Amino acid sequence: MKKIINKSFYIFLKYKNIFISTFLFILVFALLGLPYTNWWLGGCDDAAGIFIGYKTKNWKDLFYFFYDGNTNPVPLASNYPIPTKGSFFSTYYRPLHCIYLTFQYWLFETNVYYYLLTNVFFHAINTILFFNIFLFFTSTFPAFLFSMFFAFHPQIAYRFGAIVNLHYYINIMLVLLTLLFFKKYLDSKKYLFYGLSILCFILSLFTRESTVVLPAIIFLGTYLYKNINYSIKDFFKKFILILQQTSIFFIISIGFLSLRAYLYPIVFNNNLNKTFSITSILKAKLAGLQVAIYDFLGFSWLPWGQKLYRGIIVVSILSFLFWLFIKNTKKIHILYFIFSAGLILWPGFIGNNYCPRYYYEAAPFAIASLVVLFTYSKINETLKKIIYFIFTIFIIFLSYFAIECFQLRENKMQIMHNAFTKLIKKPEVQKRDLCFLDCPAEGFGGVIPMFWIHFNNPEHKIYHDPITSITQADSHIMIPTKWKNKISNYFDQNYVQVARIDNSFKFTSLNHKKVVFYIDPKESSIGKIKINKTIKTKNGEAVTDFTLSIDEKYTKNNPLFINWDYTRQCFKIVEF
Repeated sequence: MKKIINKSFYIFLKYKNIFISTFLFILVFALLGLPYTNWWLGGCDDAAGIFIGYKTKNWKDLFYFFYDGNTNPVPLASNYPIPTKGSFFSTYYRPLHCIYLTFQYWLFETNVYYYLLTNVFFHAINTILFFNIFLFFTSTFPAFLFSMFFAFHPQIAYRFGAIVNLHYYINIMLVLLTLLFFKKYLDSKKYLFYGLSILCFILSLFTRESTVVLPAIIFLGTYLYKNINYSIKDFFKKFILILQQTSIFFIISIGFLSLRAYLYPIVFNNNLNKTFSITSILKAKLAGLQVAIYDFLGFSWLPWGQKLYRGIIVVSILSFLFWLFIKNTKKIHILYFIFSAGLILWPGFIGNNYCPRYYYEAAPFAIASLVVLFTYSKINETLKKIIYFIFTIFIIFLSYFAIECFQLRENKMQIMHNAFTKLIKKPEVQKRDLCFLDCPAEGFGGVIPMFWIHFNNPEHKIYHDPITSITQADSHIMIPTKWKNKISNYFDQNYVQVARIDNSFKFTSLNHKKVVFYIDPKESSIGKIKINKTIKTKNGEAVTDFTLSIDEKYTKNNPLFINWDYTRQCFKIVEF
């Protein structure tokens, strides 16, 4: 018996990284995927993603995505403008993303649970890749902890599982493989690995354009990897040599941008917004930077409104990390990883405002900076053990937090799915035009294409007025508790009164703290708005009472008007 135990232990030690990688995959897949059989649409674009697969009928359509791979070709309602072929700056040219969505629809149709499992599968693969990459810098236990930090990051709890976000998970897998294969080429000088690295990079660009900056990351990383002594004397000689080794990646990036410019010409809008303000842009970017710091530290769960509480925690941790940086022997590597994380976040700081889902792409470099920071800091070993013990408790908390959020999100999805299933069974819904008013902004936003798929008739007229959508003022998506933000439930009361007068609807908030309306003239409304009452809020002036006079072109076929009953948690055909 003792020999068997010793042999088993020997085998484990010999293949421990394989065993741990397998354990990580099973753990992530089991906790974030298997239990949530009632998973449904996770965001306003999810049904549009499924609709892309529904409309793609054959292999010829798949190849067409490389000519027009815009991921936003689907109107979310019949009254929304039909998307046109965009310009260089306005188009999400992601042909492989469209192909991924199509393959999923061909396999799973509208069973969203399997879309979730696909997401979790790639996330689990990325977790394994993280673990093995971190082993380059640290020992097994810290590498395991940091890969778990990635697997159960708070933004995973809040946003993971949306169908249209699959390209983030595949893209990071391709980025990691690009780097690993290129490192393998540098070590072995075998062109097979060079070719595999280039192939993964090309696939990454056609999955999501954010990796257009990856050549700069590869170039700088190669310089650090090849130059141990950082001699200034032969700087330019090595600079040219490394540039030659990595130049193909720059050429591919330039080629991709040229193809994009050919398919979607560069157009500048001369109609500058008169309200353009450098101050407002800087405020938005600084707010985004603040959120990015919370994401970097894994403290996105900290409650809103507790500025002092949040500030003390964040400043304390940043000060501690700076102290570790001062005592670190690999400062230039830490700066490289932080720079790389910021560089790949360019979509959130150049064109758009920072969005937390962007963090997923920055995670390899952001977490790698923490790995190097903790591993190579000259501090007492006892202190290191204390830090890792606290970090272990933190990881356990994040894992629990993720599971809790997934359960809450699934409950809301199940409510909307049950309501949708019940509504589509009504004979009148299948025969008449539909018009949705007064529906929750979260959860309903992307449902309409699902009606077209179910009816197998994209010509079925389904209207939706986004101005009437209800945003839960104190609990939209998340609600702050005393010490954390948690996923909110739907309101359990109807806080809006709707009254019909001929072809007009009057919307009145019954509780200004719960529901107000922000009238945006750019939205695709189905009529004219008359504002009756407003109040002042911290976000500016908000409407509490307005009248919507519906245009005749939407009423001529006598559509069914449908809204949401918060008390009964279902759609309701409006009868007057």
